[in-house]
Amino acid sequence: MLENKKFMTMLPAVDMAESRRFYADTLGLKVLQTDPNADPTSLLLQGGDSYILSREPTTNVKPIIGWSLDNFDEAVEALQNRGVVLETFPEMAGIDWDERGVGVVGPIRTAFIRDPSGNLLLLNNGYE
Repeated sequence: MLENKKFMTMLPAVDMAESRRFYADTLGLKVLQTDPNADPTSLLLQGGDSYILSREPTTNVKPIIGWSLDNFDEAVEALQNRGVVLETFPEMAGIDWDERGVGVVGPIRTAFIRDPSGNLLLLNNGYE
Protein backbone atom coordinates (compact mmCIF):
# COMPACT_ATOMS: atom_id res chain seq x y z
CA MET A 1 0.00 0.00 0.00
CA LEU A 2 2.74 2.53 0.93
CA GLU A 3 5.78 0.86 -0.62
CA ASN A 4 6.05 3.34 -3.52
CA LYS A 5 4.90 6.47 -1.71
CA LYS A 6 7.07 9.36 -0.56
CA PHE A 7 7.13 10.07 3.13
CA MET A 8 7.26 13.21 5.21
CA THR A 9 9.46 13.63 8.25
CA MET A 10 8.43 15.90 11.10
CA LEU A 11 11.43 17.64 12.68
CA PRO A 12 11.15 19.60 15.91
CA ALA A 13 12.55 23.13 15.67
CA VAL A 14 13.09 25.56 18.54
CA ASP A 15 13.93 28.65 16.44
CA MET A 16 12.18 28.59 13.05
CA ALA A 17 14.32 31.33 11.43
CA GLU A 18 17.58 29.70 12.48
CA SER A 19 16.29 26.26 11.44
CA ARG A 20 15.19 27.58 8.05
CA ARG A 21 18.66 29.04 7.43
CA PHE A 22 20.31 25.75 8.42
CA TYR A 23 18.11 23.46 6.32
CA ALA A 24 17.81 25.78 3.29
CA ASP A 25 21.16 27.59 3.22
CA THR A 26 23.52 25.09 4.86
CA LEU A 27 22.01 21.76 3.75
CA GLY A 28 20.45 23.07 0.52
CA LEU A 29 16.87 21.85 0.98
CA LYS A 30 14.26 23.75 -1.03
CA VAL A 31 11.71 25.79 0.93
CA LEU A 32 8.27 24.89 -0.45
CA GLN A 33 6.06 26.90 1.89
CA THR A 34 6.78 30.59 2.31
CA ASP A 35 3.21 31.92 2.52
CA PRO A 36 3.14 34.45 5.40
CA ASN A 37 -0.51 33.50 6.00
CA ALA A 38 0.44 29.86 6.53
CA ASP A 39 0.99 28.32 9.94
CA PRO A 40 3.94 30.29 11.41
CA THR A 41 4.94 27.31 13.54
CA SER A 42 5.77 25.07 10.58
CA LEU A 43 7.88 25.25 7.43
CA LEU A 44 7.68 22.79 4.55
CA LEU A 45 11.03 21.85 2.99
CA GLN A 46 11.87 19.42 0.23
CA GLY A 47 14.95 17.34 -0.41
CA GLY A 48 14.27 13.88 -1.88
CA ASP A 49 11.16 13.70 0.26
CA SER A 50 9.38 16.33 2.33
CA TYR A 51 10.46 17.58 5.73
CA ILE A 52 8.27 19.67 7.97
CA LEU A 53 9.84 21.75 10.70
CA SER A 54 7.49 22.16 13.62
CA ARG A 55 8.11 24.40 16.62
CA GLU A 56 8.62 21.90 19.41
CA PRO A 57 11.38 21.13 21.90
CA THR A 58 13.72 18.27 21.05
CA THR A 59 15.20 15.54 23.20
CA ASN A 60 16.69 13.43 20.42
CA VAL A 61 19.78 11.45 21.28
CA LYS A 62 19.56 9.19 18.20
CA PRO A 63 19.44 10.29 14.57
CA ILE A 64 15.93 11.25 13.52
CA ILE A 65 16.69 11.57 9.82
CA GLY A 66 19.52 10.52 7.54
CA TRP A 67 20.73 10.77 3.98
CA SER A 68 22.67 8.22 1.94
CA LEU A 69 25.10 10.11 -0.29
CA ASP A 70 27.12 9.07 -3.32
CA ASN A 71 29.35 12.14 -2.75
CA PHE A 72 29.81 11.60 0.98
CA ASP A 73 33.36 12.98 1.31
CA GLU A 74 32.55 16.09 -0.74
CA ALA A 75 29.40 16.70 1.32
CA VAL A 76 31.27 16.34 4.63
CA GLU A 77 33.96 18.76 3.46
CA ALA A 78 31.36 21.27 2.22
CA LEU A 79 29.44 21.12 5.50
CA GLN A 80 32.60 21.56 7.56
CA ASN A 81 33.56 24.53 5.36
CA ARG A 82 30.15 26.01 6.25
CA GLY A 83 30.92 25.68 9.94
CA VAL A 84 29.00 22.46 10.64
CA VAL A 85 30.70 20.40 13.36
CA LEU A 86 30.63 16.61 13.17
CA GLU A 87 29.51 14.86 16.34
CA THR A 88 31.54 11.87 17.53
CA PHE A 89 30.51 9.18 19.95
CA PRO A 90 33.63 7.37 21.20
CA GLU A 91 31.46 5.28 23.49
CA MET A 92 29.89 3.53 20.47
CA ALA A 93 31.54 0.11 20.29
CA GLY A 94 32.95 -1.02 16.96
CA ILE A 95 33.17 2.42 15.34
CA ASP A 96 36.52 3.98 14.50
CA TRP A 97 36.57 7.78 14.18
CA ASP A 98 38.84 9.43 11.61
CA GLU A 99 40.50 12.84 11.99
CA ARG A 100 37.47 14.59 10.45
CA GLY A 101 35.03 13.05 12.93
CA VAL A 102 33.65 10.47 10.49
CA GLY A 103 32.64 7.11 11.95
CA VAL A 104 34.01 4.10 10.06
CA VAL A 105 32.77 0.51 10.26
CA GLY A 106 34.20 -1.56 7.41
CA PRO A 107 33.00 0.04 4.15
CA ILE A 108 30.44 2.21 5.93
CA ARG A 109 31.33 5.84 6.66
CA THR A 110 28.94 7.91 8.74
CA ALA A 111 28.83 11.54 9.85
CA PHE A 112 26.57 12.82 12.61
CA ILE A 113 25.58 16.49 12.73
CA ARG A 114 23.11 18.53 14.76
CA ASP A 115 20.68 21.11 13.51
CA PRO A 116 20.14 24.38 15.41
CA SER A 117 17.44 22.71 17.56
CA GLY A 118 19.76 19.90 18.64
CA ASN A 119 18.26 17.21 16.40
CA LEU A 120 20.83 14.57 15.49
CA LEU A 121 21.11 14.01 11.72
CA LEU A 122 23.03 11.26 9.93
CA LEU A 123 24.88 11.15 6.61
CA ASN A 124 26.42 8.00 5.20
CA ASN A 125 28.41 7.01 2.14
CA GLY A 126 25.62 5.38 0.15
CA TYR A 127 26.61 1.78 0.78
CA GLU A 128 24.32 -0.97 -0.46
